[in-house]
Amino acid sequence: MAKQSRTNIRDSILEASTVLFSKKGYSGVSMRDVAQHLGCTPAALYYHFKDKDQLYLGVIQHVCHGVSASLKRAKDSHGEPWDQLSAVLTELIRTLSANESFWRLLQQILMDENEERMRQLGNSVFHDIFSIFYDLASKIGPHLDPHQLTISMMSLCLFPFQSANAASFLPGFDPTNLQPDKLSSHVLNFISLGINDDATNTLSLKNRKPK
Repeated sequence: MAKQSRTNIRDSILEASTVLFSKKGYSGVSMRDVAQHLGCTPAALYYHFKDKDQLYLGVIQHVCHGVSASLKRAKDSHGEPWDQLSAVLTELIRTLSANESFWRLLQQILMDENEERMRQLGNSVFHDIFSIFYDLASKIGPHLDPHQLTISMMSLCLFPFQSANAASFLPGFDPTNLQPDKLSSHVLNFISLGINDDATNTLSLKNRKPK
C-alpha cells in the first residue's frame, strides 16, 4: 500500500471494506478486520478514516454515488416518464445482478437498528437514489402517495435478489426470472397494472353514489 497514491489507497480501503460490510454488517466488521484483509496495519486505516463510523459511511457513499449517477444518466436519456422509469428500473436491476456486494450491503443496512446512522445515510447517501424514483412515482401515479410508491418500486427490484436462495427451493422457481431484462420488464408491467388498477378503483369509489 505504501507505493500507492493516497487516492488509490483510499479507494482500495473502500472496496475491501465494501465486501466485508456486505457480508457481515456494521457490527461484524472491525478496523482490524479491514486491515488484515488489506495486509496493512490498523494505523494505516486510521490515517484515512478516523473511526469505523466514518469508514462505514464512506463505503456506502462510494457505492451509492456510482449507482445514483448511472440511474440519473438512464433517466435523462429518455423524455417520457414511463420510458424514464423503464430505463431506471433496467439500470438498477442490472447493477443488482452484476454487483452482489451492492445488494448485500443494502440488505445489511436495512437491518441496521442504529437510528443516527440511518439518519445520516438517509440524508447524505440514499437521498439521490430515492429522489430519482420519487420524481418518477409522482409523475406516473399522481393519485398515489409517491413515498409509498417509491418504496414499493425499489422493493420489487431488490427483493428478488435478496430472496433468491430461498426462492430456489419454492414451487415454480425459474432462475431465468433474475435475468435483468426479463425482471425489469416484469417489474414495469407489475407497476403499470397496479397503478392503472388503483386509478380505476379510486375513480369508481369517487363516482359511487351513497345509498
